[in-house]
Amino acid sequence: MPIKQSLMGGIIHSKGLVETIEGKVSFSSWDFIHDCNGKECPLWRVCIYYGDGTNQRLRRCRVQMQYMANQLRVFLPLIQRAPDPFIVQTIGDHILPLYHDLCKVLMEITAYEGSLMYTDKGGKKAVMPLLKEKREIIGIIWKVMKESGVIDYAKRAGYFMPGGMGELPGIGKQKDGYGDGGYVDDMYKEN
Repeated sequence: MPIKQSLMGGIIHSKGLVETIEGKVSFSSWDFIHDCNGKECPLWRVCIYYGDGTNQRLRRCRVQMQYMANQLRVFLPLIQRAPDPFIVQTIGDHILPLYHDLCKVLMEITAYEGSLMYTDKGGKKAVMPLLKEKREIIGIIWKVMKESGVIDYAKRAGYFMPGGMGELPGIGKQKDGYGDGGYVDDMYKEN
């Protein structure tokens, strides 16, 4: 991996040069991860890293470090193939920080021991606000990816397509007519 793992999660914005199809491009990302705060963390009782002492040795929150490393692994092939530095910047400075926000919200949801539903002052049932926040962040991620051209670029690079290098898990060869807008019309035509 051309991006130094030691720079992930640190305050250093620039992660170094990434070899792309157009040459070397500087990759930057605001992915700062705070130190593990032990028993102050909402996940400390169930955290596999805190329980085994790993977080005390590594300092930064290992749950967030793993989550962000996993997200970077998803985007790294696009970063390396991107001829457009704005795609690289969008991924590093916009999309990855949104995934970091999502990780923190997911940690809070995971740690919450109450019901995900509650009754408001008016007696109406409502969903826990963190679930709404989670959905909003996911929506913003997809909106940024779509509006910035990351989704279009990923599709052109073969992602999101059956048989492409980024084939989605569980989706194999599609049936004839799958995704064809005229398929349903053809079914209703009289023979």
